[in-house]
Amino acid sequence: MKKFRDGSASHDAIGEEMATIVEKVEAYELELEHLRVTEHSCAEGIIDFPTHKEGVVLCWKIGEPTVLHWHTRADNKKRRSVESLPA
Repeated sequence: MKKFRDGSASHDAIGEEMATIVEKVEAYELELEHLRVTEHSCAEGIIDFPTHKEGVVLCWKIGEPTVLHWHTRADNKKRRSVESLPA
């Protein structure tokens, strides 16, 4: 990264770094889209995964050790334990 004499980063270097970050984020978004993973709540850090059951998705929240919940597409506010997922 280019720096000024005082050690601070130059505007060009910051712009280049931001462009690299944007490219990486866009690549991650494409990968998630390919996997059919969707954002449930960006503010809460929740994403949804498709299942083989019609109208049912698994959901994971940042901080959870694994996928622990599911919900219907019609009622995405009520996360239920995967232990209660109907057969």
